[in-house]
Amino acid sequence: MYGKSNQINQVTDSAGNTWVRGQGFFQHGHYSDGELWYAANAKSATTVTLTLRVAATVAVQIEEFSGVATSNPVVDVLAGASDKSTLADSGMVTPTVANNLAIGWAAGHGSTQTMTPNAAGYTNFAQQTSTSSTPVTLVTGYQLLSSTSAQHFSASFGKGMYWAGGVTLFRAARPKPLPSPSPTPTPTPTSTSTPTPTPTPTPTPTPTPTPSPSPSPSPSPSPSGTCYLVPPIRAAFYYPWYPENWTENGIYPATHYNPGPGFYSLDSSSGGLAIERSHIAAMQYGRIQAGIASWWGQGSRTDIRIADLLAAANGTQFCWTLYYEPAITGGSAQIASDLAYIQSHYATNPNFLHVNGKPVLFVYSRAVASCTDTATWNAANDGRFYLNLQVFGGYTGCASQPDNWHQYGPAVAADHQSGHSYSISPGFYKYSEASPRLARDIARWQQNVAAMVASNEPWQLITTFNEWLEGTSVENAVEWQSASGQGTYLDALRG
Repeated sequence: MYGKSNQINQVTDSAGNTWVRGQGFFQHGHYSDGELWYAANAKSATTVTLTLRVAATVAVQIEEFSGVATSNPVVDVLAGASDKSTLADSGMVTPTVANNLAIGWAAGHGSTQTMTPNAAGYTNFAQQTSTSSTPVTLVTGYQLLSSTSAQHFSASFGKGMYWAGGVTLFRAARPKPLPSPSPTPTPTPTSTSTPTPTPTPTPTPTPTPTPSPSPSPSPSPSPSGTCYLVPPIRAAFYYPWYPENWTENGIYPATHYNPGPGFYSLDSSSGGLAIERSHIAAMQYGRIQAGIASWWGQGSRTDIRIADLLAAANGTQFCWTLYYEPAITGGSAQIASDLAYIQSHYATNPNFLHVNGKPVLFVYSRAVASCTDTATWNAANDGRFYLNLQVFGGYTGCASQPDNWHQYGPAVAADHQSGHSYSISPGFYKYSEASPRLARDIARWQQNVAAMVASNEPWQLITTFNEWLEGTSVENAVEWQSASGQGTYLDALRG
């Protein structure tokens, strides 16, 4: 179907099953978007309905399999691509376990020509072709894997057209899943909009940039365990609030850019663990030692995803800490409760960042904005956490001081809080704004990276890895691809 603006918002069925988006691929400027949705442990249904943001032509294939895990079924996701050529190919994905069920698909736009699947080992279904003035086509196949050899799905056709393709690997409920496919084509599009807005923090820049170039970053040593780090430490602010925050105020996708992995989900049921592992690998490529994950309170969606972030870091030497975002409506009692919760749930994890023997916690200005607030935090903390608070006017004169200070102000290129931190931003272009507050400039970014390293400040902060709503991400995107596959901003951080 059509690409970026016309993706699927929702899938429902007559039995009330919960459908989750497992994959989606398109290329900016092209007109083919392909998506795979699934419902685990599904009850029998007679109809399946797609809801799109605006009307678009679609081709749909419904398939049913038995023997697949009924909880968190996606084990390895994803491989996928979108392009214009005579061969649609998902690209390779390497299974982490054997006995996966591989589901492959390829979709074409603007042609009724035959698409011939040609990936080895797949049982393929009949092609689905829409009946409209702008036709779309779809072929799918499945394969029960017996090894961890790399997999892909592909289909060829005679004349070049826009296409999208992917392959998803599903976990077996027992040693060998028993695929019993029952394809039911239902090429009937439905067009409505069902946005669910979610709040996003607003930056409050107080810049004091003092760049001084230096050639290359150097990570800090770890004196007592992988995540007991000694400053200077390079860390990046990280946002685990997807997929819900791809929609804001009725706008989808709520960003001016196109992330390299697509508009991903970090839900474990949607292959989020694989995305998180790839994010960790990308940050380590950029010599980032720790992620500062946005945390909105006990039981929040971001809270639920922290355990997966820590699990994804196992064996990587990458560390996580939290960015405490909630407003303090319950005073010191709320702070004490939240600190106890973070201590018991996360701080003892071997992948949780420690400095000076204490678990680290960053705190956003929504929760601390005066010397009185600082004293309240220090009293409630009682020395348990290494507290790094966001700066405010007059913070240096507070009688009660935390362990350290930082600024979160990505609408400016660089911020230097002498003796505490040096923060840099690649740009700021909020999804709802017509022009950027801080335009992207890779040459300027390279200078900012050098100045940050030369500052030798204990905290060298990247604002941000993946805050797509405000357009401050250094994560790879279609708009700044590079030969490394990690994008020009992470290339510069690597040095």
